[in-house]
Amino acid sequence: MGAVSLEALREQIRALEGAPVRGTVQETGVPLVDELLGGLPVPGLVELLGPQGSGRARLALTVVAALQRRGEWVCWVDFAGAFYPPAAAQRGVELSSLLVVRPPAGRGAWAVEQILRSGLFSLVVAADPPALGPAGARWARAAEGGMSTGMVLRGRSGRDLPVAARVAFGAGEAVVTRRVGGQLGGRARWHREGWSL
Repeated sequence: MGAVSLEALREQIRALEGAPVRGTVQETGVPLVDELLGGLPVPGLVELLGPQGSGRARLALTVVAALQRRGEWVCWVDFAGAFYPPAAAQRGVELSSLLVVRPPAGRGAWAVEQILRSGLFSLVVAADPPALGPAGARWARAAEGGMSTGMVLRGRSGRDLPVAARVAFGAGEAVVTRRVGGQLGGRARWHREGWSL
C-alpha cells in the first residue's frame, strides 16, 4: 500500500466538506443586539446566559417581535414548558405567526437541529435546553445548512456550543463575553423602561 500525503488527505476532507459558508450579520432593529453584537449572525448561534428573570427571555422576545414585524418566521423551542403567551404578546410577539414547539423528553436537541436545518425560520430560539454535548456542534452545522440563526437561552454556558456571540445577563446588566470578529466587554444596563447602552 502506498503512503498518502497529509496534503492529499486535507484535499479529500475539503472536497467532502464543501465550500465554507460565508456568513453575514443581520441587524434586528433592537439596539442592544445591533449595537453590542452588530446584529445576529446568519448563519450562526448566539447564547444568552443568565438565570430566569435576568432579562434574557425578555430580550429574545423583543428580537422575535422585531423580526416578525419584518415578515420573518420564528420558532421557539420550549424545553422547560415555561413559554408564557401573555408575556410574549406583551413584548409585541404576534402569537398567531410564532411556532412554539414543546418536544418530548430526549428529543428536543434533535428537534432544534431539524428546525435549524430546514431553512424555514430565520430565527430559532431554544429556551433552556439540557446539556448538549455533541448536539451543540450539530446545531451549528444545521444553522449553516439552513442559513438560519439559533438563539440559545441558558442559565449558564456548558461550553458545548460553537457560538458566534455570547451575552451574560445578571444584576441588571448584560455583558458581551464572546463576539466573533468584534469587541468584547460591551455592556448594557436594565432599567424599568428597558435596556440602555
